[in-house]
Amino acid sequence: MNEQLKRIGLGTAAIFILLQPLIASGQTAPDIVNQMLATYRSMQSLQVVSNAETYTVTGNKTTIIANSSRLIWQPPNHLLLVMQNPILGSTTVACDGSQVIVYHGLHSLYRRYSPAPGTPQDLYRLLTRTAQVIEPTPDSLLFALEGSLPPTIGSLTLIGSDNLNGHECYIIKSSMKIVQQKAGAVLKMWIDKQTHLLMKISLQLPPIPVKIFIPQKNHHFITQTVSQRLIIREWVVSTQFNQPIPSKMFDLKLPKDAILQTY
Repeated sequence: MNEQLKRIGLGTAAIFILLQPLIASGQTAPDIVNQMLATYRSMQSLQVVSNAETYTVTGNKTTIIANSSRLIWQPPNHLLLVMQNPILGSTTVACDGSQVIVYHGLHSLYRRYSPAPGTPQDLYRLLTRTAQVIEPTPDSLLFALEGSLPPTIGSLTLIGSDNLNGHECYIIKSSMKIVQQKAGAVLKMWIDKQTHLLMKISLQLPPIPVKIFIPQKNHHFITQTVSQRLIIREWVVSTQFNQPIPSKMFDLKLPKDAILQTY
């Protein structure tokens, strides 16, 4: 037996007990992810409320930005997406099947796109261009509209299980290529064992060197190069799927002072 395992008191029987849930399932990481994607592709409707936190670690300083989102989706092209950001304000996207309205609440500006994209994939691409949707973030929005993993995600590994607020989940780990960076990000996905839906993601980007300005006396500054890391965590607060959704949910009522932007 491995000497390191002996030191921490794990014998062969204990190791088998720890791994038994993974062995008993008989599923590989690609099996689990493909089942999740098939579930999203076959949905008649989806409603998801999510929270997210973005950690920026610069040297020994950490800043946190908390976001939230609400997604209501009915294939092929009915959508309501509300995103709240403390810096950018709120962004609302509504598609009733005939047109898309993107409304930015901070400055009460909106854009109208008509006719609406006819496919979920084309609608997702419109969101990445106009609505602060960062492509290709592996979240419920991407899986519902695209129904596939982005090509930037590498091989998948099943690393364990976890309980998230009563939901037993598989934990899948992968790498993810980042544009203009040699090293890839580390991606983890928590997938519900019962519903096969995504419950949480963690995305840790590789560190990059950045310059910071350190104030000195007499209003002078010195520059210093430090390492900066970005960590994104998003988790599902509530979810419903294959439930009837009234058509009025996709009608966006704009404020009277909203200004139409031309493009």
